[in-house]
Amino acid sequence: STPIKSSAASDVYKRQEDVFVKQSFADDFSSAAVTFDCKVSGAGTVSVVFNGQEQSAEVGEPAEYDSGVVFGKGEADPDVEEDVQDVSFTFTVEHPALWSAEQPNLYEAEIALLREGALVERTGLKVGLRKFELKDRQMLLNGKRIVFKGVNRHENNPSTGHYVTREQMEKEVFLMKRGNINHVRDCHYPDAPYWYYLCDKYGIYLEDEANIESHQYYYGQASLSHVPEFKNAHVARNMEMVHATVNHPSVVIWSLGNEAGPGKNFVECYNAIKAYDTSRPVQYERNNDIVDMGSNQYPSIVQTQDIASGTNPYYKYPFHISEYAHSMGNAIGNLVDYWDAIESTNFIMGGAIWDWVDQAIYGYDAKTGERFWGYGGDFGDDNKPNDGMFCMNGVMRPDLTPKAQYFEVKKVYQNVGVKAVDLKKGQIEIFNKNYFEPLRYQIVWSLWKDGACVLDNQSLMGPKNIVGPREKQIYTLNYDYSQLEAGSEYFVKVQFLLGKDMPWAKKGYVQMEEQLRVKGAETAAPALAEQTKAEGKEVSYASEEGAISVKGKDFAVKFDTKT
Repeated sequence: STPIKSSAASDVYKRQEDVFVKQSFADDFSSAAVTFDCKVSGAGTVSVVFNGQEQSAEVGEPAEYDSGVVFGKGEADPDVEEDVQDVSFTFTVEHPALWSAEQPNLYEAEIALLREGALVERTGLKVGLRKFELKDRQMLLNGKRIVFKGVNRHENNPSTGHYVTREQMEKEVFLMKRGNINHVRDCHYPDAPYWYYLCDKYGIYLEDEANIESHQYYYGQASLSHVPEFKNAHVARNMEMVHATVNHPSVVIWSLGNEAGPGKNFVECYNAIKAYDTSRPVQYERNNDIVDMGSNQYPSIVQTQDIASGTNPYYKYPFHISEYAHSMGNAIGNLVDYWDAIESTNFIMGGAIWDWVDQAIYGYDAKTGERFWGYGGDFGDDNKPNDGMFCMNGVMRPDLTPKAQYFEVKKVYQNVGVKAVDLKKGQIEIFNKNYFEPLRYQIVWSLWKDGACVLDNQSLMGPKNIVGPREKQIYTLNYDYSQLEAGSEYFVKVQFLLGKDMPWAKKGYVQMEEQLRVKGAETAAPALAEQTKAEGKEVSYASEEGAISVKGKDFAVKFDTKT
C-alpha cells in the first residue's frame, strides 16, 4: 500500500504496516479463536470486519501514549522508536468451516485505517481456518492425517522465461486438480502473489521455500551456510518469505532453502521463523537435525520402504520426500512402487516429484526460422555453462501440454482405491482415500472383451449412501460371469466422473478410474507357426550373436537375448 501523509501537526505518515492472522481451536474443532495482529503507523481508527462482526480501536500518535494502553475492543501496544503500534482483535467462530485442499473454505476479512472518519487505507484478506501440526510422528491437518501428492514447480513460460501470467497460473492449478495433484513445493524461491491466492481458493498444499541455494559451494566447510558474514542474508531471505505469505492457508510448511549446506546460518533462520510463526513446521533437507521434520531427495524404493517402516532411528518423522521420481526421459514408470510404500504407513507425508514442467524457452532456427524448445547449448557456442537436458524433467511439456508421465501421475495419485472382492460374482470394494470429502462422483463401469468394450456406462448395484472419507464399501457389477466366452479375456473398468461442473473440468470428466481383470482366456491362442502354416505363409527363425530374429512376409523382428 502507499503511505498517505497525515494532516496532523506531527506530520506522521499513517498506514497499515502489517497484519498477521493467528488461529487457535477447541480440541474438537467446534470453535475457533481468530486474532488479527495489526501494525499501524500514525494516529486514527483501526477497524476489522470478520465473519459478520466488526471491532475497532483508536490509536493515538505514538509518543502520546504509554505501552499497553487498551482502546475500545482492541489492544494497542505502541512502539515509539519505530513509530509503529500493535493493535489486536480476536473473534470467536462457532462451528467453523475448516480449510483443506479437499474443502478449501475461506472467510473474508477487511482491515481499515481511518483518520477523523475518512478512509485512509483498506485491506481485504481471505482467511482459511485450519490447524496444521506434527503429532505422534505424523502430519495432521485439522486433527486428521493427510498425504501430499505433489510436484516441484518452477515458474516457467517458453515465451517469457520465468515470468508467468495470472492466466497461466490458473491453468496450472486446474491441470493439477485434473491430475489429482494436491501439493506443490515452491522450488526454489517464493512465487508470485497470485499463485498463493489460487492455491488458497482451489486447494493446493504448499511448501514455501526461501530463495537460497548455494549448491556450487557444496556442503562442506566452503558452504556459505557456515560463513558468519552471510548470516543476515540467509535470515533476511527466509523472513521476507514468511512475512509475505504467512496469512495464506495453503502454505503449510516453511522450507529454509535448497541444497545450501548444513551450517549454523540455517539454525539462525529456523530460530527467526519460530520467533514469528509457530503455526507451521519447518523443513530443510540438508540438515534434518535443526528443523521439525525429516526429508530427503531421491530415495530408492527400497530406502522408501525402510523409511515407511518407522523403525530406522536414522530418520526423523514425519518424513517428506522433497524431491523424487525424477521425470526425465521415459520416467515415472515405478511411481506406484513408491506409493505402495508411502500408503503402507503414517510416517511418510508424501512427496514432490521433480518436477512439474520442462524449463525450455523458445529458440529459432537461424536458417529456417522454425521455432523450437531450446535448452542446454541451443543458444550459441558461447551458451555456457549449461546443464544440457537437465532442465527437461517435467511431467508437462514447456507449453503445458501433458507428457505420458502426467497420466501416470494422475492414476497413481488418485484418491480412490478399487479392488476385486469376487469377480465371479461381480463384487468389488471401493475405498475413499480422502480425509475430509465424501466420494461425490458419478460412478460407472464398463466390460471389455479382448480390448473391445461390450457393455458401457453401467451403474453400480449396492448401497445408495455416498462413501465417506476413509471409508470402504462393497458394490456389485451386474454381469453374468457364466456367459463370458471361454476363449476371451475380460476386464472391467470402473470410472469416477465429476457429477457437476468444477472450475478445472466439466461435468462428466473422468477424475479417477481403475481396471480389473475379470478372467483370462481359458483356451490358448494358436501358436505362430500353426497360424502362419494355416494361412500358407512361412516364418523363419535364426539365432545370431546375442539375438534371435524372426522373419516372415512383410515383417521382421529381432529380440536381444541380453535385455
